[in-house]
Amino acid sequence: MGEQEMAPPEEEADKEARAASLRAESEALARGVVANVEHERFGRRSDASNAFESELRRTAFKDVDDAAERFGASLALCDWAGIDYPCLGLRGEGLPIPIDFSVGGVRPTGRLRDLIPSFSRGFLQRFVARFQRVMGERGATVVRTGTDESVKFFSWHVTNFIGARLAAPNIWTTGVLFTVHTREPGLRVHYSGKYFIRPDEVFGAPTTPVKRAIRPGIYVFGVYDIASNAVTYSNASFTVPDVTEAQLVEF
Repeated sequence: MGEQEMAPPEEEADKEARAASLRAESEALARGVVANVEHERFGRRSDASNAFESELRRTAFKDVDDAAERFGASLALCDWAGIDYPCLGLRGEGLPIPIDFSVGGVRPTGRLRDLIPSFSRGFLQRFVARFQRVMGERGATVVRTGTDESVKFFSWHVTNFIGARLAAPNIWTTGVLFTVHTREPGLRVHYSGKYFIRPDEVFGAPTTPVKRAIRPGIYVFGVYDIASNAVTYSNASFTVPDVTEAQLVEF
């Protein structure tokens, strides 16, 4: 058996330098995204993103910026109701992932705060209870944590997501064709970037399979469950474009 070829030291050093540069850039952009989250949370969001300075990047990362706005609105709801923030836990997938509760991105303001405080609390508690029950059946968990702690979870995940997209600049806007398979036919597949779970994001239907173009990043997939009227997620994540196909073995 022959000896394994080793890359030249200069090549390894260049590779490590590129990886370090990519991580630093990802962290810097993520800090800007988190700043936008806090702007929306406390009602101070500006019209222009302070995270993505060029038109190309604003277009390429519009989904991330939109999610930051919705997360900020979700945090405002939980702050308003005085409850902990719900996050989705997936086995082997690191820190829990915050879930979208923005109700269309509308942040409670003014008289709305005085009129329906009990609705906000009751709605969120019922949603979390249903999410916990359904995801528990699939082996996942919904955990509730302080709103500030959930921002840390978001920051960690969105840094990794941004890094995956930065690594494939040639397909930032066009994306790649991604295929999802399920065991059962006729299902509607949902997906989210693995930093903010948005149950309203539909990938396609009906299975199996379903295909569509998605941009580089790290994603989780699930299916709509008619019985519970909720989306349940697979215990796996997929890094695009390294992977272009997902088999959702739970469904």
